[in-house]
Amino acid sequence: MSEILHIASFVIQHRPEAAVGLDAAIEQLPCIELVLRQGSRSVVLCEAENEHLLMEQVDVLRGIEGVMGCSLVHHHAEATASLMEEMDHDDAP
Repeated sequence: MSEILHIASFVIQHRPEAAVGLDAAIEQLPCIELVLRQGSRSVVLCEAENEHLLMEQVDVLRGIEGVMGCSLVHHHAEATASLMEEMDHDDAP
């Protein structure tokens, strides 16, 4: 596993009838997860070891029949070890 984990969210604009094909493609992509769908827009979450892999996923998603666009909405990169640490909830209100 890489020292840095990249987490990104994408908004995919697609034809409503393309949702079935999009879902099938997402099931085949191990680092992509469908988070939300509303009409002809879907939001997916992607975790990858580097930016290159993130952008490869964008290319795959854009290539799905019926997909009109895939936009990066948020990108966060952090040390994997830091993300895996248990959070201390003692200070929570």
